[in-house]
Amino acid sequence: MAHAAFAKSRKISFAVTLFLGGAFFSFSQNGIPLDVLQNDPYFRNGTYEAQQTDSAEAKNDSRTDDVANEQPENTTATESDSAESDSTQNNQEQFHGYDTVSIPQPLTADDLQTKDPIVDAKIDISLSYLIFYTYPFQSGGVADYLVPDDFFHIKNLNPYGAALKAEFMILPSLFGVNGFGFNATWTPLKCEAGTYVVETNLCTANLMLVHKIRLPKTRTLLEVHLGCGGMFFLFPTYTYATGYSPQSYLWVYPEATAGFAVQVYFTRHLGIDISLDASYPFFIEVIFPVAQLTAGLECHF
Repeated sequence: MAHAAFAKSRKISFAVTLFLGGAFFSFSQNGIPLDVLQNDPYFRNGTYEAQQTDSAEAKNDSRTDDVANEQPENTTATESDSAESDSTQNNQEQFHGYDTVSIPQPLTADDLQTKDPIVDAKIDISLSYLIFYTYPFQSGGVADYLVPDDFFHIKNLNPYGAALKAEFMILPSLFGVNGFGFNATWTPLKCEAGTYVVETNLCTANLMLVHKIRLPKTRTLLEVHLGCGGMFFLFPTYTYATGYSPQSYLWVYPEATAGFAVQVYFTRHLGIDISLDASYPFFIEVIFPVAQLTAGLECHF
């Protein structure tokens, strides 16, 4: 029995020794770094170097392909940028080939100092409403026969009339501007007496010298003018209560006129004109001075 027990213990000891040896080998093998095994000539056998060479060549090929792929993109981008630059340059050349269009802006007061509307527009034309007035210095004259005695409680006033004025401002001066002008007026006259009614049309036409001055930094102009021309009574007609009307004639008298005006412009081409003129006819039996107040629109051309 002792021999059997000893044999059994030897088997157990052998098994334990094998187990411990295998365990030690396993832990020893796992403890060796991989790079050491790969560099060991017994484990290398040329396979690792070939693998590294193939890997390096693959990486180089990959980089070459990437560079080749990037070059067309860069080339495309460069060509695109070049095309855009050429297009921009062509557009700029085309733009410079045409005249630029400027949008007119409203003039300020400072601009009016250098841009005078009178100088830029030399022709002024106005159409106005006219009020006629005369004062009878002596009895027995035209005022007694042709001008109504009372209108709105004002004697010798006729509020019906029209006036046309044209001015050519072509002569510069030290202050303002000078020019020539023409004006014409029309006033219907009708007076009823006890035994008759007289009707006519009073017209005047004059050539004038005109001077205008613009107030600084405004669109307001002051004007003075004087001239000479004629005063016309167009075929005065007397109609008596019996229906009798004698033959009528054209009455013509030379006259002198002078006056002043104020013009305010809303734009460079449109404004209002307010004028007061005094006219005096010559060679008339009884003096007949006339005052004419006009107000209307004035245009620049």
